[in-house]
Amino acid sequence: MTLGSGWVATAGMWAFGLTFVAHAAEFIMNLSLFKQAQGTMAHHFVQTMIYGLFHWMPIKKSLESGADS
Repeated sequence: MTLGSGWVATAGMWAFGLTFVAHAAEFIMNLSLFKQAQGTMAHHFVQTMIYGLFHWMPIKKSLESGADS
């Protein structure tokens, strides 16, 4: 992607950059959730950067259901 040229490479770099920014914002927005959960911040950061909401949504549901019981 970074070695290519033309509009396809440019579009790919923009898509990667926007995805990176979106996942970083997603991590920052869920810091309090990650502090309540088990695991290190580095683990949660990497998993959020890779999987996004598929990482933190199960954690949120688990903590909410644990609070109800």
